[in-house]
Amino acid sequence: MGSPLSDAVELTRAMLAAARAGDWPQFTRLHERRAQLLKPGLYNHADAPRLLPQLDAAQKELGAVIAAAHDEVRRNLLDSQRGYAAASAYLDAAQG
Repeated sequence: MGSPLSDAVELTRAMLAAARAGDWPQFTRLHERRAQLLKPGLYNHADAPRLLPQLDAAQKELGAVIAAAHDEVRRNLLDSQRGYAAASAYLDAAQG
């Protein structure tokens, strides 16, 4: 690992890999480590002009992966609710 900013870029990329793999516990651990680095003054390092675009790009991609995962969870929840409603209706009809 190098400067705090380069570490933040590496952690963001690792978070992206964890999110793509659906490894949310690992994602959370990495997020906590990265949060310790993202402090005021981080962006004043000499390597900021080179690394900030990389951090921004990785963060945008990460946001898209998280949004897709959220949508999938929402769809699964709705499917589960529909299945429960159908099963309940069937049981009510069978008992009536």
